[in-house]
Amino acid sequence: LYSGSSLLNISDSSFCVRYEVKDGCNDRWDPVSREIVPSSYNAAFGTIGCADFNNYCAGQGQECLNQIRQLPAYNESSQESPFVLVALSDLNDFESRCLSCLVTDYTLNSIVFNTFIFCQIFNEYSSRELGNDLNFLRGLGNNWMFLFVSIVSVSVQIILIEFGGDFVRTSPLTFSQWAVSILLGALTIPMGYLMRMALPVQEDPNTFFTHTAIIADAWDDNVEDDHDIHNFDKTGSKRISEARSPLRRHASPPSTPPNPSNFSSSSSKEESKSSYWYQAISTSKAKVEGINV
Repeated sequence: LYSGSSLLNISDSSFCVRYEVKDGCNDRWDPVSREIVPSSYNAAFGTIGCADFNNYCAGQGQECLNQIRQLPAYNESSQESPFVLVALSDLNDFESRCLSCLVTDYTLNSIVFNTFIFCQIFNEYSSRELGNDLNFLRGLGNNWMFLFVSIVSVSVQIILIEFGGDFVRTSPLTFSQWAVSILLGALTIPMGYLMRMALPVQEDPNTFFTHTAIIADAWDDNVEDDHDIHNFDKTGSKRISEARSPLRRHASPPSTPPNPSNFSSSSSKEESKSSYWYQAISTSKAKVEGINV
């Protein structure tokens, strides 16, 4: 961001690479004073007009505009036009009044943007292992969704850089510029190794849980018998409210869920099962949120 322009020999900001002269611009400048010549002045003082851009920089951009060159200047005493050294960009408001940019170069911004995105992509791989295990690629071949997301991310990034243009303010990069931004992004990998070696973390297995454990615990806390699950519909919001208060334990919880065939009708079976799972999930959420059990 700060040294890339000098290291990569590119502009330190976005700039126009091709101008065109605006239609209907009749202003003229005095290169000596570098100001627009008012209409009340002798028109001969205005030796440079908008159309003169095409004489010096036709089809070119800001580099040509900033180039110091000999411009003719009117000399009233001798009725001659000596030359002065000045750039067209030094003429007051010449660019804004005479020119419109057709193509803008965003190379430095594109390199910074590309580097940032590849930092994120490589960090996705490095973050597959959050403990002190250095092999973050273990099991990668079996994680097709992860690989699919990576392929899509890289593909979209290529499209944005190469074809985004003014819409996303990017410019196509050369092979070397792509290589630099990808290598800079890949520094995330050794940084991840250093983090694991310098700050090793041993995960506590007790901090993890499974969905099976949650549902089993929820059943243990809320269901006493077949009649209890059947009454979930009748108790409604009261049961849900109880699930968010300090939870109770039962001395003899059932070893298996009740058999829905005991219910009187198919509709009551589905409603009761739905009510139970809603209650169980609410209880599990209460536990995860830290309510004392």
